[in-house]
Amino acid sequence: MFLSLPPFWASWLPAPMGRAAAPMPLPRPAELRVDVYTGPDAIAQELQSLHDRLHTPGDSMHGIERLDFLGDPRFTVHYREADGEQYIYVEDLHMRRLAGYTVFNRLVELNRRADRVLRAPHTKFAPEYQRQGLATAIYRWALGNGQCLISGARQSPGAHALWNRLAQGNEQGYVHLQDKTVTYLGTRVDDERLLDHLNTRRILLGEGWSIDGLAATVRMHMPLSTAWAGHPREGVGGQGAAA
Repeated sequence: MFLSLPPFWASWLPAPMGRAAAPMPLPRPAELRVDVYTGPDAIAQELQSLHDRLHTPGDSMHGIERLDFLGDPRFTVHYREADGEQYIYVEDLHMRRLAGYTVFNRLVELNRRADRVLRAPHTKFAPEYQRQGLATAIYRWALGNGQCLISGARQSPGAHALWNRLAQGNEQGYVHLQDKTVTYLGTRVDDERLLDHLNTRRILLGEGWSIDGLAATVRMHMPLSTAWAGHPREGVGGQGAAA
């Protein structure tokens, strides 16, 4: 299956319960609304078309900037930005083909302030390039540069697993989008119906951000029920204050 992390993700159902005699565990993310599967032929054609454009003089993608953060001489990373969205293309130099790409999309559901800060990643890699850490490296590059990420309405199982890995090293939480308003739900959501709602999304904070900083920057609604118990609310800091 192709790894696909579009600007459409995230819904999780509670994990199966243990034996009846065991204490009942709290619900935790386990499943999700799966993104529409794109067949291998369509993906291969798309990647070939993009690779051709990268190497066609006169094309708008020809000669775009290259980045070096993968640490593997086999691959090169092509980068461009258009209309506030970032495009990352990973090329296999040995095989002379495109391994895959990631686009950090804007979401129409966000208000103007949130649109300046949050981007929804959409990733496609050919099967033979999956589970090699390429998508993880791209996400970590973005987060390390201070980019905050938000999920879309759906995600693939591979995307869900990648997000969970990244959440181990980056502050994360859940938000609800309604009428261009962003409402913070906390670091977990135990209400299955709310978690399964299309407008419930997950966020990952980039380096230098805090939840308070993000809330101040995007004017995120912070219900008292989601305030961090036992932790006094501090002033905004890091990039959240300067964005």
